[in-house]
Amino acid sequence: MLLPEYKPLRYAKAPVKLVIGQIQFPILLRFLEPGFVADFQEAMASSYPQVGREQQMTFQLSSEGMGPGPTETLFRFSDRFSGWSVILGEGSLTLEARAYSDVDELVKRFEQMTLVASETLGVRRRTRLGLRYVNEFRLPEATTLAAWKDSFRPEFLGFAGALFGESVTRMAQDVQLTRPDGRLAIRHGLLQGTTVVPPRPTEGLPMDSFYLLDLDYSDEREGELDVPAALKQLREFNVFIYRFFRWTLSERLHSTLEPLHERPA
Repeated sequence: MLLPEYKPLRYAKAPVKLVIGQIQFPILLRFLEPGFVADFQEAMASSYPQVGREQQMTFQLSSEGMGPGPTETLFRFSDRFSGWSVILGEGSLTLEARAYSDVDELVKRFEQMTLVASETLGVRRRTRLGLRYVNEFRLPEATTLAAWKDSFRPEFLGFAGALFGESVTRMAQDVQLTRPDGRLAIRHGLLQGTTVVPPRPTEGLPMDSFYLLDLDYSDEREGELDVPAALKQLREFNVFIYRFFRWTLSERLHSTLEPLHERPA
């Protein structure tokens, strides 16, 4: 079956909790030198005035299995409401949206951060480009997969929904889809709590059941950093991600989310 064509739309009750646009590049060897990121910070200060330093744990694969590796230092630049953040690492630049509006704003902000990184940090090449949407659907007292049968296509819920829906209280599936321009990772299932940790400062930590739909499109071909080409590719990723997202929804859930037909996603 071919994936139907759908025009991307925004929703008044969108389930998206987090959107991430990321570019990876060869390691900046001077990253931890005093003052190296100062020009980047100054150029981004008007949009992202809050600055913090974070430590991220890395993992290494050895003959003894997966184990902890060295920690990586990250600089987080956020707006005043922590709705948008730029995270700079020694080999990556990430745009994180917890207050996502539409793809136009995402692309505009992504363009700003990549141009500034090119000018102030000397980022000239890319090793990976990615766009990820993390959606969390919630229904009152929907603690089993059977509660979601009217919300998603039966093909999407699969045999677990068809045969064991009333008995399934947890499900997780990871599908890796190869595309001509990259790869789409589809992670979905019935979980509890949230996958977006920590939540925004104004939000509590939910503990109820929810249905996760995590769509991560990436291109790992290495090449020169061509910002206009990267922005075009992000838009193409967005179109295909939305097509799959929309295909999973039943007409009932699509209507419940209140599509705004005049506004693109």
